Amino acid sequence: MLGIDLLDLTTTQYRQLIQSSLERYLTTTVLKLDICAKLQQHFTYQRLDLYNDLAYQQLQLLHWHRIVIYYLATQSNLYCIIYYNLYQSDAISQHNRIVLEEYIGYDLQST
Repeated sequence: MLGIDLLDLTTTQYRQLIQSSLERYLTTTVLKLDICAKLQQHFTYQRLDLYNDLAYQQLQLLHWHRIVIYYLATQSNLYCIIYYNLYQSDAISQHNRIVLEEYIGYDLQST
């Protein structure tokens, strides 16, 4: 799984952020640490300016040879920009998936 954001993180720091969030929001009866550790080995992080169409070319340099899941935890007004730039940079294929975390809307009332 590929995480993309403006934050200046390494993949290790990204995995630690995920782990701390899981520990914060899940109980120990739900959270299985051994399974989480195994799953996190599949997470990669890439810093990317989502507004810069040329920045998306960085994704091609990752040379993915498997299914890529783009997990979008962003404002809904960026969805079209992200989809368009992923397509234009040949960073998506029929094997990729895009996951939306946020509700679609501009504020709490519109969602």
